[in-house]
Amino acid sequence: MQTLVKNKSGFTLIELLMAMVTGIIVLAGIYAAFNSQQKIHTNESQVVDAEQNVRAAAHFMVREIRLAGMDQTGMAGAGFVIAGPHSIRFTLDRNDDEDVLDTDEDITYGFSAAADTDGDGYADSGAAPIARVTTGEDRLAEDIHALGFAYAFDDNGDGELDYGTLLELSQQSL
Repeated sequence: MQTLVKNKSGFTLIELLMAMVTGIIVLAGIYAAFNSQQKIHTNESQVVDAEQNVRAAAHFMVREIRLAGMDQTGMAGAGFVIAGPHSIRFTLDRNDDEDVLDTDEDITYGFSAAADTDGDGYADSGAAPIARVTTGEDRLAEDIHALGFAYAFDDNGDGELDYGTLLELSQQSL
């Protein structure tokens, strides 16, 4: 018995090319979505790292600023030296030797003078580290764009916080 196959089934060259082009388009779309998600993940990781660095630096600064003026004997004259809008300097007597001349007893937080030459609280190069200056300079957090300190205290003893700059409040007290 002889069977003649008159109608061969299969794909034409045009159909194969169309299938390949469609597949390439789908793969390109999948790659673009994956690449986009990868970039978003990388950016979010950097943001989380930056936030964690700032949080740790702020925690360290708060803990140490709370010690400002620590003077067990009352003879060292410890306290705030400068409390400006972009830096803070204070002293404390850590070892109770009645002076604030030892290492880690005169502390300044802010940008270094080289990082903020005009003193406006914005890093001149766009980003700089927050510095803790004692006898040397320690970096607390990297890539900080701006730094500001705000103060609130009860200047007149009425139980209410008085907000403002130290200059305004000292002029009110006069």
